[in-house]
Amino acid sequence: VNVVLENTNGHNLNATKAIKNHLGLSLGEAKDLVFSCPVQICENVEKNSITQMLKDFEEFNIEYRIQPYKQPIVDIPKPTIIIPKKFDFEPEMVFVKGGTFKMGSNDGRDNEKPVHDVTLSDFYIGKYQITQAQWQAVMGNNPSHFKGNNLPVEQVNWHDCQEFIKKLNEKTNKKYRLPTEAEWEYAARGGNKSKGYKYSGSDTIDEVAWYSENADKKTHPVGEKKANELDIHDMSGNVWEWCQDYYIDNYYKNSPKNDPQCVENGSSRVLRGGSWSSDDVGCRVAFRFSYDPTDRNFIFGFRVVRND
Repeated sequence: VNVVLENTNGHNLNATKAIKNHLGLSLGEAKDLVFSCPVQICENVEKNSITQMLKDFEEFNIEYRIQPYKQPIVDIPKPTIIIPKKFDFEPEMVFVKGGTFKMGSNDGRDNEKPVHDVTLSDFYIGKYQITQAQWQAVMGNNPSHFKGNNLPVEQVNWHDCQEFIKKLNEKTNKKYRLPTEAEWEYAARGGNKSKGYKYSGSDTIDEVAWYSENADKKTHPVGEKKANELDIHDMSGNVWEWCQDYYIDNYYKNSPKNDPQCVENGSSRVLRGGSWSSDDVGCRVAFRFSYDPTDRNFIFGFRVVRND
């Protein structure tokens, strides 16, 4: 038979990862709206392997149908064994070696000044923004305006993110959290591999960001744009990302040097990175934004960090 995956949003990382996990092969950049994978039934393949694979697709809202075997739409080799492996909803993390960097900018708004030295400890950060498939797997719902498994989840407020992280930690027995504003900027700048780019990974915004001039007024699947120096995607554009900190306009004037986090009570929380609706200025790595933590919007999303 063919297992045909139907994906209205083009290339779907969840679908290809699930196929790779179960079949031991990769479909690569499958950009057709429909692509197929032949499943060869062999003596050394357990029957429940295919059943489990289809259950994984259903859990992550990956549409599929079964049809009699025909020539695959995507020319890939037939597997001889199916590897039963549960799809992993945990975020893919990138290690960020701690260090000292110049935070802020003298070329932006007053709230980006003064430029000051910040020293951070090691941490891990999500390679991608949290997707709708991951949110659905953890929370059992999808609040997003733009629908698609591999699109970033949006229309989530700061408190929604905290609830997601709480449940994710319960499921994984790990300690995920939102990044501090300093951790976010350090990672966006490329950490200790930084080349001093204006945007996260380039001085040419179209290489790394979905923003007002190229996004067609919508979000896009995570990971389609060029990664930054640390192999992290979409830290400029696509959706604004909530940070842990309270927002204080002049915080940089009194910010601690080591592992800073603004814990002063304020009326808003920090957002970073810009979104599909932002201009190029808002997608700069130094640009600071904030919003009421109870507000939801289809330009607000997030990624997670952890320390171990």
